[in-house]
Amino acid sequence: MLYGTVLSMDVVRYEAIKAKMLPDDFTFLMNDQDNILCTAVKKYHGIVLDYTNGSMLAIWVNSFPDTTFNQLACLAALDIVSVLKINQGVGDTEISVRIGICLSHIVQARLTSGDSLNDADMGHIVKVASKIKEINKYMNTSILVSEEVLEHTRDFLTRNIGEFCSVSQSRSFMVHELMRQDIGGHDPLKKRLTLFSKAIYFYKIRQWSQAIAVFSRILNEDEKDGPTLFYIHLCKHFMENPPPEGWCGTVRF
Repeated sequence: MLYGTVLSMDVVRYEAIKAKMLPDDFTFLMNDQDNILCTAVKKYHGIVLDYTNGSMLAIWVNSFPDTTFNQLACLAALDIVSVLKINQGVGDTEISVRIGICLSHIVQARLTSGDSLNDADMGHIVKVASKIKEINKYMNTSILVSEEVLEHTRDFLTRNIGEFCSVSQSRSFMVHELMRQDIGGHDPLKKRLTLFSKAIYFYKIRQWSQAIAVFSRILNEDEKDGPTLFYIHLCKHFMENPPPEGWCGTVRF
């Protein structure tokens, strides 16, 4: 058995970008972005298993649990997002990504000289990693990680955005947004993170109006904050359609 920290990534609106560009321009743009993305992973000692049509799968793997890989995967994700903001594409085409990072046990996995896994192992990894990545769509975020990934990491600003459960599974998992490295000292973002935690507390105990009031204070400073907008909408929904007895805040998607 191998133990892996897995990074799954998609280029946002890949097909739409492809459709509006000339073939040669699109190829040039994607080649440039491919180099940026793969370089970021390899810089932090990761292995790119697959990169096709704007989707990348990378892994940090060992024969025993190695928590340093969690730190490296998070640094690679932040590097990808940072470099893409600096390097705009051809014709001012902006490239953004959605990233999900999780831990995975890979049974009978075999890394070949070409840094690849067999199809069965690939399918298992994609299933685990893509669920967290997809939550970015609802939250309008860039990097989400499972709670286990944050164990033994350091110097990151993160926020717990809740417990999630897909409609196809009964097991829920806690998800955090990886925002940036912690620069220390006074940081206005830390105040917003404290407010967000307070609002989530009210949300979990079904105090919808109080939750909305605190969430709205966040919007006063960042009117486009995705998780805040998501939970305000959800609180308003629950005001009209209360969740069932026994509900403890889990979001189904």
